[in-house]
Amino acid sequence: MFLQYLLACIVLGAFHSQAKVVDSFTECDDIFYNAKEPQGMDKKAKKICQIRDPDYADPNAVYSAEFATLYSVDHRVPLYSAYILDDQCLEKQTKKDQCSVWRIEPQLVSEDEPDYMMTESEYISSDPNKKDALKTNQAISEDYSDTGYDRGHLYPNSFDYNDHYKVTYTLTNAAPMDPCFNRVYWKTLEGELQRFLRSKLKQDRYVIVYIVTGGVPGVNKIPDCGDSRDAERVTVPSYIWTAVCYKHKFEDTKSFSFGYIANNHHEKNITLMSISDMNQQLSVLYGNNSSKIQIFDDDCFSSSKSKVAEIIDQMKSTLLKIPQKLDVVKNFINAARLLSDSEMSTDSEILPTKRSRGRLDKLIAILSFDSSVSYFTSQEVLKDEVPNSCIITSAKKRYWTERSELRKRDVSEGSEAVQCQLVPEKSVDGKTAADGSPCSNFKDNNNRCTCSTEKGEEKFCCSTPCLYQSRLKGYRCYSGAAQIECSPQYSFLGIRGRSPLYNIRRILQLDLHIHCTTGNGVGILQPTAAGK
Repeated sequence: MFLQYLLACIVLGAFHSQAKVVDSFTECDDIFYNAKEPQGMDKKAKKICQIRDPDYADPNAVYSAEFATLYSVDHRVPLYSAYILDDQCLEKQTKKDQCSVWRIEPQLVSEDEPDYMMTESEYISSDPNKKDALKTNQAISEDYSDTGYDRGHLYPNSFDYNDHYKVTYTLTNAAPMDPCFNRVYWKTLEGELQRFLRSKLKQDRYVIVYIVTGGVPGVNKIPDCGDSRDAERVTVPSYIWTAVCYKHKFEDTKSFSFGYIANNHHEKNITLMSISDMNQQLSVLYGNNSSKIQIFDDDCFSSSKSKVAEIIDQMKSTLLKIPQKLDVVKNFINAARLLSDSEMSTDSEILPTKRSRGRLDKLIAILSFDSSVSYFTSQEVLKDEVPNSCIITSAKKRYWTERSELRKRDVSEGSEAVQCQLVPEKSVDGKTAADGSPCSNFKDNNNRCTCSTEKGEEKFCCSTPCLYQSRLKGYRCYSGAAQIECSPQYSFLGIRGRSPLYNIRRILQLDLHIHCTTGNGVGILQPTAAGK
C-alpha cells in the first residue's frame, strides 16, 4: 500500500491537488458562500474536497480548496460541484483544454486508499481484481463508451486557470450529458456566463463569485440494458443547473444572485430564475418531500428582487447567442431513436409478417465543403473545439481545357468539393500515439503523456488535438506540458492500394488541388498553400 501511495504522489504530484473523501466539508468550506454547503441533498452521498497543493516556490503559499463535490454512490454521478471565481483570476492566464485523461477517486473505495486521483489503469495495476471494488462505488470510463453520451463537466475546466484545469478531469465531476446539449448549449452558456462575470469583476473588484453546478438524477441509465457490459450503472441527469452568488466584499448593494436550469436534451430549454425560485423548483425535481433544498445560505441576496430582475434581464441577452435548434442533428437523432427504440411491422411476400427491433450501433454524419481551403480551416477549428475530426471520404478534382477568364463561370461551386465523415479526434482518442500508431496503457510520465505499442515500444501521446502550427510549418500537440510533433488524421482515401494517408502534404498533393493557369493554356491542379 505504501508503494502504491508513493507512486501516486510521484505521478500525480504534477496535478498539485488532493482528492479527499471527507465526513464534513470543513476542510474546504471556503468554497461555499458563508462557509455553508447546499442543504436538502442526499445525506448518503459522499463529500469530496479537491484541495490544491501550495506553490512550493512561494514560501507564503498555503493549501487552498479547488472545488467540492457531493457524489452519489447510488447513481454514480455527482449531485453538484461547487467552485469559485474571484478577481485574482483576471490576472492569471486561462489555458485551453490540454488534458483528456479522466481519473477516478481511490478513496471512494476505502479511506485507506491514497488521497490523490489517479487513472483506472494506475489504480488496478497492482491487483486487477480491484476493478470490481472500484466499479461498486463510482463510474468508470468504460461506462460511457459507445453510449451516445458525453462525460460532461459540472465544474467546467474553462473556469480554472494555469494548469489547475487538470483536476476537473475526474469522473466524480462528470455526468452523462446529451452531446448536442453539452457541446452546443451548455458549452455556449458556460462561456457566456464566464464573460459576463469577468466583465463584472473588472468593474467592481473586491468580489468573490460562488458557483454551484449540479444535476438532477433522471430515470435513464447507461450502459444500455442490451449491452454486454454491466448494464444501467450510471444515472443520466434529466436536468443540469447552475446557481451563482456574486458577493462584493464591502458593498452589499453590488451583490446579487441568480440561477438557471436546463433540460439535458438536444433541444434548447434553459430557464433563468432567482435562487429562491430555483430552490423551490429543485425541491420538486429532486422529489424532496421532507426537506427543502437551499443552494446558498440566506439565498445570497435573493431578497433584492429589483437587483435580481436586473441581472436576469442582462443574462437573457446571452441566451439569444445560443442556437434555438439544430434541426439536422435533431432529425438525425430522432430517426435513429425511432428505429432503435420502437418495434416495427415488416410485411413481405417472402418473409412472414413479424415484429422486429433495430439496434443503434452507430451514427454517421457526413459534411460537404466547396473547397479544400474551407475544409482544412473548418477541420482545425473542429479538432480544437469539440474535439472531433472530419475525415475525407471523397474529393473532386477539376480541370480546364480552355484559356479564358470566363471558364470559372462554367464550373460549379462544388467542382472542388470535399466530403468528410465526423469521427472522434484520433490524436486524443486514448488509443493512438502522437505519430498515429495504435497504442495502449496510457500514463503520465514526467509530465508527459506516454503509451505502449504492441511491440512494447514506449511512445509519446497527445493530451491535446493535433493542430497545424503555421509558425512551425508543421503539426504539433501538447504531451502533458511539452509540445511535440504529431501526425494528423485526414483521409479514409487510399492511394494505389496503400493504407489511408494521414500526412497532410501527401493528401494535398495527390487528392486535393486548386486552379492555376499554365503557359499552354491548360488549367491544372496544384497543392494549396497549406500543403507547401
